[in-house]
Amino acid sequence: MEKEKTREEILQERKNKKLEKKTKTTKPEVKPEAKPEANAPLGDQKPSREDVLAQREAKKLAKQTTKQKTEPAEKTEPVQKSNTDTDLASRMEHLTISESTKAKATTKAERRAIQEAQRAAKEQKLKDKPAPVAKNVPVQKESLKISPATKKSPRADTVSSGQKHRVKLFSHLYLDHFTHPPKVSGDFEIHEAIRTLGALYSKMEITGANARCFALLTIMKVVIKKFKTPPEKEFSRCLENYVGSIMEYLEQCRPMAVSMTIAMKYLKWQITQLPKDIVHVPDLDSEEEDDPDIELKMILFGIIDTYIKDQLDKADLAITWAVQEKIADGDVILTFGGSSLVKQILKEAHNRSKKFRVIVADAGPLHEGRDMMRKLTDLGIDCTCVLITAVTFIMQDVTKVLLGANSLLANGYVMSRAGTAQIALVAKSHNVPVLVCCETHKFSERVQTDAFVYNEIGSPDDLVPPEKTGLQNWRANPYLTPLHLYYDITPPELVTAVVTEVAILPCTSVPVILRIKPTEIGY
Repeated sequence: MEKEKTREEILQERKNKKLEKKTKTTKPEVKPEAKPEANAPLGDQKPSREDVLAQREAKKLAKQTTKQKTEPAEKTEPVQKSNTDTDLASRMEHLTISESTKAKATTKAERRAIQEAQRAAKEQKLKDKPAPVAKNVPVQKESLKISPATKKSPRADTVSSGQKHRVKLFSHLYLDHFTHPPKVSGDFEIHEAIRTLGALYSKMEITGANARCFALLTIMKVVIKKFKTPPEKEFSRCLENYVGSIMEYLEQCRPMAVSMTIAMKYLKWQITQLPKDIVHVPDLDSEEEDDPDIELKMILFGIIDTYIKDQLDKADLAITWAVQEKIADGDVILTFGGSSLVKQILKEAHNRSKKFRVIVADAGPLHEGRDMMRKLTDLGIDCTCVLITAVTFIMQDVTKVLLGANSLLANGYVMSRAGTAQIALVAKSHNVPVLVCCETHKFSERVQTDAFVYNEIGSPDDLVPPEKTGLQNWRANPYLTPLHLYYDITPPELVTAVVTEVAILPCTSVPVILRIKPTEIGY
């Protein structure tokens, strides 16, 4: 009887059979790797488990390397994983990651080459242009070698050549009348007298609200006299449009004062109210050219003369007499600038043999106080002229302050020449009364609490002294911007009272006068 085989013997036979089958199916080139079997002990010629596993790993690595060399894009065939195949999987994962990083590196290199080619093309285009280009200049010093024609300053990049020296806060106030002549708009040609008047305004040869208003109304009589109605047109409508064109023209020469604007509005309103049933009777005996609108023009002449008499002459006379009650012997009166109304008041007080002294505060760049002092001394009035910077020192001797005004706003603020607010502030600190002399035709419906929203900007060259200083060539410095403002705003808290032809009123009474005024003069 054959002995029953034990469990260990059966397992050993199975292993031997498997090993024989595998040795038959292996390739001849892998056979030399089985040499370690010869070195096995004589009693046991079968290879161990570790040797078999090592042979398997070597075969799999050889197959994978050959496939990756021939077909790198193809994926490896799925292999049954075992517990001993973890090292092989990690090696394969590392291999695929290295291959992907190589592909990305080549893509960046290609992009870099494309960018270099584009840069070279741009440089070639710049070289082909006719503009001069600095040569042989190091890269780090290129910004210092470029000519001014090709390199602009940071300020010049954001501001055009015509707006280089402008303060941004007041950019809405700048006019181009210093470099460009005013533009003519409308269907009518601007009269030569209006052109001359605009030139006088822009050159500051006619200053002061009353003087500018009187000159405008006087010239309008000449313009209306020479005006000819186009054929088949109505006189009133054509003249109204013509007056609007004149206002636009003068606004470009210099911003119109409140007194001028109100006067022109009143004139336009009167033009619309002209009668249309007047029949013209030609004068056959006259040698002059017959004007079919002469009757309507004579009506307008009378309206203009009445306005000048009532709103300018009589108003100034009424204010002059009202202030005389406030001037006493021994007064020291401080005034600022060159107000024509204040000069008339002081002249009347001197004619009434009142004993007083005048201190005229002056400020640049117009120095209107010098002309004021010269006129008062010619009348025989005791005068002293100081700069506005010395007002604090002489205010202790002053008993009253008389100031003029360009306009009086609806909220009670006073708009006058720049420096008036400083004079009123110093007077308030010394408890000195401040009287503002202003006609009612200067009252404005505009509301304003600062000098930024609306103001007038003068020529910057007026701020440059005639002597040789560093400011003579200020336009060459892009960081230097002179600012010349004509007016400032004085709050009503600093003003004691406003003297008008109606009465001596507080500043808060302006809305009341504005409600009464339209019914009085018709606008």
